[in-house]
Amino acid sequence: PRKKHTRSMANGRGRTDVADDIVALLHREGVLPARLRQMAWQRLLRLPGNSEAFDSLVARGAHPSCTKLCNSSTAKGVAGMRVHYLISALAHWCPRIAVLSYLPALVFPVTQVFQANHLAAFEFVLAFFMTWAYDWWHSFPGPPIGMLLRAVAILKHADHELYLHFQSLTTDTQ
Repeated sequence: PRKKHTRSMANGRGRTDVADDIVALLHREGVLPARLRQMAWQRLLRLPGNSEAFDSLVARGAHPSCTKLCNSSTAKGVAGMRVHYLISALAHWCPRIAVLSYLPALVFPVTQVFQANHLAAFEFVLAFFMTWAYDWWHSFPGPPIGMLLRAVAILKHADHELYLHFQSLTTDTQ
């Protein structure tokens, strides 16, 4: 049954079928196998795979602001190069992003999931900014207040005990 399920996830069916397959696999296995995570994110988010646009950003070379920003990253070696590559493409897409001191920490887990698939990592981060942080620019360069408030609401609903713990650590969760 496992091989059949894995094949059905990769056969190009619609998003709902793929999402159903992923949920069924999660319920059965308790975790999504690492080998399927990249494909799952690409399918669920419907990443377009626009290599032409991505290649035009990459062709510009390393973004000048990336050196300082990426030197602050704890990622070294191949992982550090992936973070640098992704941040450089993001900075060419939107130069304002390059001033975010927390950007390396934000994109590092994404580079770990997508490994050498730089296009998918780039599109994933764009999907994040365009979906969850669409109002982020209103408080730029400060933290994305709207996104943080939505995250607090989700946490309060999903894990009320953890929410209360965080609330006890600070007087202001708003």
